[in-house]
Amino acid sequence: MKSIVLFAAVSLATGALQSGPVPSFEALHARSQERQATVTSIASRFTETSVSSLLIDPVVTRGTLIAVKPGRVVMHYESADPRTVIVDGSRLIVHWPGRNQQETLNIAETQERVRRYFSSAAPSELRGYFDISVSRDSTVPGTFRIDMKPRRDQIKKALELLQIWVDEDTTLLARMRMAFPGGDSKDIRLEDVRVNVPIDERVFAVPPRVTR
Repeated sequence: MKSIVLFAAVSLATGALQSGPVPSFEALHARSQERQATVTSIASRFTETSVSSLLIDPVVTRGTLIAVKPGRVVMHYESADPRTVIVDGSRLIVHWPGRNQQETLNIAETQERVRRYFSSAAPSELRGYFDISVSRDSTVPGTFRIDMKPRRDQIKKALELLQIWVDEDTTLLARMRMAFPGGDSKDIRLEDVRVNVPIDERVFAVPPRVTR
């Protein structure tokens, strides 16, 4: 479920206005729509920090992310136990090459909720689903931070708070943090973000499992 919430957040990645007063969420949303109309693909490196009540220390992993319209995402995690997460249509696939293990989930219903609550909602609708504020964050210079606290019980079951940092100059997502019920959280920082890069369709191919 947390992976699904992550991709919902990616789908909401917003643009920003240039330096100046802190804009309203409505202004940011309008700017993002203009920006996203010109974007067909995004590629970047990421650092993900996961905090869990089951672990003593946070888990930090790094990797690469590719996102292609409409709603296709692949994340390669580089770690001692590497894995690839693919969202393609109504499928979410997690592949662990070192384990020769794979899991596939049907996320058609979840994708519809993502569309309704995030990617297709107008600002007035989003304010019906979330309490939203925009501010500057001195710990992440050169960005605006959007805080989105769910108002509806259905969303609260999966997400306690969504925070999105957007770069003022490039109008691209710089960071996002998701706080989950129970105290767990996931923080994603993007680096070396590239827009409209050519994407090889083979990155979405599901690696076959080896029969032993």
